Amino acid sequence: MLRAAGVRVALDDFGIGYSSFGRLAELPIDVPKVGKSFISALTRPRTPAHLVRIRRILATLASLSHICNFTTIAEGVETPAALEAVRELGFDQSQGYLHSPAVDAQAFARFLRPRPAPAGGARAAPCVSRAERTVASDEQPVVHP
Repeated sequence: MLRAAGVRVALDDFGIGYSSFGRLAELPIDVPKVGKSFISALTRPRTPAHLVRIRRILATLASLSHICNFTTIAEGVETPAALEAVRELGFDQSQGYLHSPAVDAQAFARFLRPRPAPAGGARAAPCVSRAERTVASDEQPVVHP
């Protein structure tokens, strides 16, 4: 019933703890959200060999997700370099402090509220799957292509 209503299910912190590859087959998920520890290793690797290994693992996770028709989200994206890396590796979306700090329910509700069209009749471009949305200090959304 939830799927029929358009609800999608995400598996948080994929690749960490108990969220293993087996869970992808067992649970009715749509979105594996790859844990922050993997993503932070892209910009702070222990060694060059560690960076190569992390990049290969993440590229494989993104490829596997696409084969399974999942949308893949990289958690913990905090720098432009990390964003660039997850895009290169094939992730569909990202989340983290680069886009927005955590916000309370009221701020999030304001973020979702429809806004009037810009002056002059121009219409805002629709948000696409790879667009990042952030909440600026005045809690007005900013869209980055």
